[in-house]
Amino acid sequence: MVDLDALTALDALQWLRTSEEVSKRFGLSQATVSRQSRKCLDLFGLDLQRIEGEWNTVGDATILALERCVHQVARWQGRRPLRLEATYWSGPLLCTPVPDNWILGLANIVGVPRNFQLVRERIVDVCLTGLPDCPPADDPELTSIALSKMPVFFVVRPGHPLINQAQLSFDDIAQYPTLGLPPGSYPRVEACLKKLGFWNDHVRMFR
Repeated sequence: MVDLDALTALDALQWLRTSEEVSKRFGLSQATVSRQSRKCLDLFGLDLQRIEGEWNTVGDATILALERCVHQVARWQGRRPLRLEATYWSGPLLCTPVPDNWILGLANIVGVPRNFQLVRERIVDVCLTGLPDCPPADDPELTSIALSKMPVFFVVRPGHPLINQAQLSFDDIAQYPTLGLPPGSYPRVEACLKKLGFWNDHVRMFR
């Protein structure tokens, strides 16, 4: 067994990426974050490796996963704040102010795969995202709950050729460059657009 605060340091570092961000939210010094994280890694016989900017454990994490289950139950019992991650829009929109007894993450990761991974590993307790990038109904580990619905708008600069057009289709929009997002940010959206023929190497919707 490892105490709540020691595992918090490791979890928070994997979640928030830097000891500085961990310090802001959890009130731990950066030295404490480093020391406690190393303590946990040594205890479970693991190491940390940074892959594409994200900290991942290296080694057999079976016992660590079981320990995280226990610690998550403790958070739901109110012994420590719950952990909430969101997107760049759902964080400010739905988490201002942050609910009592919750800690909000970076809320700037546009894609959902990493956030879902954090929830599956019980590092994070809840993730606020948007359709259609939600867990499928038959997902054995994750459950999605609809909180709100909102329309989608096409936003352009003043004077754009489409600004006065009443009815827009994907064909209309696909003629123009769009905001660039990393590949895989919205995997289910991308899959739908590819199926419909609205996705190629030159014009990418939602990218």
